[in-house]
Amino acid sequence: MPLPISFRSSVLLANAILVVFFISAFSNFTIGITATGFLLIVLRYYRLEPPEFNNVCERLGFPPGEDNSTSLSPILHRAGDVYYPENTLEAIRKLKDSGARGVEVDLAFTADGVGILFHDMSVDRLTDDSGYVADLTYEYISSLDVAAKHSCRPTSGVVKIPKLEECLETCLELDLMVYIDCKSKPKQTADLLCGLFKKHPKLYNKAVVCSFFPLVIYAVRNADPRIMTGQTLRHWALQFRIYRVPEHVTKWWHAVLAPVLDVILEWSIYSWVWFLCGNSFTLICKDDLSRETCTYFRKLGSIVIPWTVNDKAEKDFFQQSLKCPIMTDHVKDC
Repeated sequence: MPLPISFRSSVLLANAILVVFFISAFSNFTIGITATGFLLIVLRYYRLEPPEFNNVCERLGFPPGEDNSTSLSPILHRAGDVYYPENTLEAIRKLKDSGARGVEVDLAFTADGVGILFHDMSVDRLTDDSGYVADLTYEYISSLDVAAKHSCRPTSGVVKIPKLEECLETCLELDLMVYIDCKSKPKQTADLLCGLFKKHPKLYNKAVVCSFFPLVIYAVRNADPRIMTGQTLRHWALQFRIYRVPEHVTKWWHAVLAPVLDVILEWSIYSWVWFLCGNSFTLICKDDLSRETCTYFRKLGSIVIPWTVNDKAEKDFFQQSLKCPIMTDHVKDC
């Protein structure tokens, strides 16, 4: 009679066997077994325990089962950008009237280390100025108008770039769930978020952290395990990022290594990152999400949220067929 083994354990075991054969290909089987055993011990030692699943569902506002997924209102990507510019307090206040239950916002850091809401690496697309966010001080960035190129400009007036703390305070006031997407700088991100969560304890039930990069997620949860985290996933994530990095920062070998590192990153996310970081949910690019992928992550104990779903047919498929809550740019037809 076969020994009972959970799906999570079978995933770790299968990938451990894969690592054994990979290492053995460059050495011998004994070294492969020894090295893999050591890696498993390290993985178990540094593992961060995930929150209990029903507690995750309660905090995210999802039913523990799948039956009521279609009745859930969507999460607004970048706080929506139909009526006001993305990642602004004005957009957050407006979407409260739309019936959305939560917002996703992007964390960036200025040259002087202030955490702000901004998605792009440069201010060129949204403002009438130019320059990279990481090279500009908060004093300078706070003077920019992110409505300069938006259709709302004639009626909105000047719209400023807010600090992350201002966003979180507004969302707490409006009783909105916040998904904080973190791009880089693991230690700086962890220090900022842990400070804000301790200053505003209600955030433990009203805010979660997500990132493409496991180092950022691990740094946050290692600093404060009470913060709920999720992995953001899309194919070739590093290559997308490489081509958006300022030219004076990138090197020729970044572009050469990116495809290889993308394969390693995606394999890691599927095989062991969920175990190490104790993630509670997975945000998956809608173009990369299949029924099989959805089932896979659910068996790992993760809530699956596709992004960014704007087409009505796609919304119906993900909500009604796959029973997934969705992240969208607008709530129309949701």
